[in-house]
Amino acid sequence: MNKLKEKGGRAIYVLGFPKSGNTWLARLLSEVTQSNILAEDPVNTADNSSDRKGDFTIHKEHVARDEQVLLKEQVVYIIRDIRDVLVSGFYHNHRWLNDEKINNNIIARLYFYAQIKRLNNKWQGSYWNEIKHNAGLLIKRMVGYNFEKIRIGNWSNHVNYWSSKDFVVVRYEDLLKDTKHELKRILSELEINANDTIIEDAVKKQSFAKKKQDFIDAGDELNTKFLRSGKIGAWRNLLPPNVVEIIEKEHGAVMNKYGYKLEHDQGEK
Repeated sequence: MNKLKEKGGRAIYVLGFPKSGNTWLARLLSEVTQSNILAEDPVNTADNSSDRKGDFTIHKEHVARDEQVLLKEQVVYIIRDIRDVLVSGFYHNHRWLNDEKINNNIIARLYFYAQIKRLNNKWQGSYWNEIKHNAGLLIKRMVGYNFEKIRIGNWSNHVNYWSSKDFVVVRYEDLLKDTKHELKRILSELEINANDTIIEDAVKKQSFAKKKQDFIDAGDELNTKFLRSGKIGAWRNLLPPNVVEIIEKEHGAVMNKYGYKLEHDQGEK
């Protein structure tokens, strides 16, 4: 991995909450710059090649393992509707289920509802878990333990914290609706020159449909399953109103801030 970083030269970080489109955006930047992605799993590095001799290394991260290093680099922060994030997170962990089974089987549907609530609570965290985490860090500091600072928190905390930095910020929904336009904007803010032909070619090669078919043709079951649908608003066909209300109660303020329309009135805060 270190050799790859040295070979790639300049670093570009793609940062975002899990299931926010990080992998897709990293692949787009990798395609445009003809640079490899630095990651530990085959899903993110599927397109890496010794033929790619770009001037960059694309890092895909959900957390900052060294925040001070990150703040000195070029970073693109991607945001996605928490309701779609939760559905995507569920399917990432339960690839044997699909929309049809959930909608037509009461047991599968109840299991889905329970797991969505569990996932939201897990990412939401609790005061007790926060106390234990901070106490652990304090003990490590006292004994001189050298650890990496990792900040992820829940969706709202993650988005509020990292979007306030001097990073390029993009919504997944905007990137999906007009990929060429948003990619051109990102590249411009990163001060990377690429003509329309290069950008259009990258968008075409890294489109959801094209990549999924490529993986199917190659017999790559892991990546085929990883690319599920990538649609906007898929949560509408799966999440019942009471579950949506719970999610919006937890994250409504930040959802409003970034233009995600709420289904339920949050009342006075």
